[in-house]
Amino acid sequence: MNAMPDLCFDDRTAANRLSGIRLGFDVVQISRIAESIRDFGERFKSRLFTEEELRYAQRSENLCAERLAARFAAKEAVIKALRLSEAGIGWRDLEVRKLPDGSCDMVLHGRAAELARDVGATRLLVSLSHDGDYAGAVVMAQCPQEISRQPLLSVFSGEKSGTVRIPDTRDSSPPRPLEPGH
Repeated sequence: MNAMPDLCFDDRTAANRLSGIRLGFDVVQISRIAESIRDFGERFKSRLFTEEELRYAQRSENLCAERLAARFAAKEAVIKALRLSEAGIGWRDLEVRKLPDGSCDMVLHGRAAELARDVGATRLLVSLSHDGDYAGAVVMAQCPQEISRQPLLSVFSGEKSGTVRIPDTRDSSPPRPLEPGH
């Protein structure tokens, strides 16, 4: 009896390279942002947020901390999606813009934009949410250049196992099973 093969990625990032998608997520406690606003005022806000982000957040005094917390979570999510944690970018180089339909866009400036181009990012999608004392954001970065790095995909079926190389998108040849042990 031969069951359907299970698929297993050789390393934790192969799935991301296969699809050319990177994902980042962050959650922020709104009360901590409110506390920082109270303790550090304009210095805190102007260090982390662009004028446009502040203008939008301050339209409602009751929602200001919530809106800024969601934007801070989005900035952290971009850093994770693009793997920029050690890059030394400024918080204001990452900007969330509210669109007329209620959705948001991520806009990158300066060094953040330069590094995003360097990793081949062609598109960023962002989703913000908040509930109770928490705000969160998910960012999806499309990096098509990663598709061409040919990740390895292991296929396990019954007692036999082998490794299949996923072809480059420019290569029209079908995947070839490799000999066991390769």
